Amino acid sequence: MHKKTILRLGVTALAIAGAGIATFLLTDQDSASRRSCSDGLLSVAVVGDIMMGNDLAPAERVADETRNLLRASNVTLGSLDMTLLNQPEIAEANSPVGGVQHARLLRRWGFSAFARANTRANDFELAGLEQTSKILQGNQLVSAGVGADLAAARAPAWIKTPCGAVAVISVATSSRDLDPNPAQPSRDGIAGRPGINPLRYTTHTQVDPETYARLRDSSAKLGGPPPDKDGTLTAFGMTVELGDSNSSTTVVNAGDQAEILATIKDAHKTAVLVVVSLHDSEQNGTTGAPVPLVEDFARAAIDTGAGLVVGHGAHHLQPVEFHDGGLIAYSLGDFIADGRLGTEATAGETETSLTTERLAPQGAMLSAFFREGRLVSARLIALTLSAAQGYPQGFPRMSDNAEGLAQILNSSAARGAKLNIQKGSADIAPGA
Repeated sequence: MHKKTILRLGVTALAIAGAGIATFLLTDQDSASRRSCSDGLLSVAVVGDIMMGNDLAPAERVADETRNLLRASNVTLGSLDMTLLNQPEIAEANSPVGGVQHARLLRRWGFSAFARANTRANDFELAGLEQTSKILQGNQLVSAGVGADLAAARAPAWIKTPCGAVAVISVATSSRDLDPNPAQPSRDGIAGRPGINPLRYTTHTQVDPETYARLRDSSAKLGGPPPDKDGTLTAFGMTVELGDSNSSTTVVNAGDQAEILATIKDAHKTAVLVVVSLHDSEQNGTTGAPVPLVEDFARAAIDTGAGLVVGHGAHHLQPVEFHDGGLIAYSLGDFIADGRLGTEATAGETETSLTTERLAPQGAMLSAFFREGRLVSARLIALTLSAAQGYPQGFPRMSDNAEGLAQILNSSAARGAKLNIQKGSADIAPGA
């Protein structure tokens, strides 16, 4: 069923004038298994992207050892890369869509907050955005990164812990105004547009005369516009300038960055810890290292008051970095990437039976301790998402295989973070 059908199924659209889509809650966490903070240490567990279908049976079998790690922390954060609907069964079978039962399961696992600024946030338009927020709220789960307008999308989610309030700010990179549907501000009594919290950027591409001529001629044959007199050509969805050589430069939207950093700075005045989640939607997992845009923003976020910056969207592990008393984990890969969504992987397949096109994505859990907003210690715990008996591909299990952690060993060391790998985990220490 087409996604827009959601809007015709008796769902009352949100009246957005002057109101946020989600009411971000200041909530107490379950006290039975979480730390008391008697030693002054705030514990945080963070995982990567979460993408599930409507069938929860595989998730119900996730091992206790994985769930217990999530439950033990004062704050447990994940990137919710899916939509929660009141009637999830009406969505396409291979869509990352769930319902109330998914929120209940994630709550039982110990999650307390979700970053939602990502490319999936607007899959089901305003109705899906609204329903996801309401379902999470109904299960005492907070979320950040979406809103009825830009101010609401920029706003932090607040989590009350025995150590004090923790602020979570969720951001997504975007190279085009409508991708991935950034929220727009409200002005002069006119309601803004719902969407995500964007960190927009533009790419300036320069090409040599030979390449410029080929692009110009090809564009003209397809009916494209002629070049500007200043040697600028718009062709095939990109704008290029005539130069001496081929080069590309990325420039961040200064207004977006300034507003996000101001939000971090303001939250830092009240919060015992500010956590920033950055969904790098433009990389799409094609590189093993973060792009300079992401590195610059992450470091600026720490400089402004964040104690932890965590990246998502790459779907594989990327390096970690110490910066000015804070920690940056550029990508934790995936936590749940249901193999039945798109690429099929049936229960009972073994890791060795998967083809190279169906290799499981990488994932890790970050466990970190903070005192007064400063990092005290941190550990990466390897997860395997490969298919196994009783598990479709994409559901997390603890792993003794630290291959994924070893892949980021050198790149992390170059960023001042030494990984002391032992079996399936790695303590993170400052480098020499």
